[in-house]
Amino acid sequence: VALTAVSIIFAIKEFGKKDKELEKEVQLPEAENEENEKRIVKSFSERLSQASPEINDYYSAIKGELSSFKGIKSKVSFKHESFRLGRQIVARLKIRGKSLYLYLALDPEDYKETKYKVKDMSEYMSCQAVPTMYKINLPRRAEYGKKLIGDLMNKLGVEKN
Repeated sequence: VALTAVSIIFAIKEFGKKDKELEKEVQLPEAENEENEKRIVKSFSERLSQASPEINDYYSAIKGELSSFKGIKSKVSFKHESFRLGRQIVARLKIRGKSLYLYLALDPEDYKETKYKVKDMSEYMSCQAVPTMYKINLPRRAEYGKKLIGDLMNKLGVEKN
């Protein structure tokens, strides 16, 4: 679907301040007989608060597993939550629809013919540091995600707290 112009509203939340809105116009190819539409882009925090209880459970389990290793720090940005070891990003969590996506700094080729259904995202600039994407939408996949995190931390030589 092509739109004439789309107005995207980003809600920026600042600590201790009221919410501010920043409007950004995006020009798309023209379409016949269609009016302008507004899309609301939700932040990671909003997506997490509006997610189902299952997604919140998976998020808590994965974040707890990542935080259980020494030296791992987390940072929430507008689109995702990043986990770093020093200055190196080792994992990222995103929420899209009814699924939680785990991005890891592993080589996707190592898990190509295994039970872990990972996707290679290295062609995207934003995923260069964490090229392995793993979709979590079931309890078993959350457990497999924890095992992938364990593999990553073993490769990095990081111990649990």
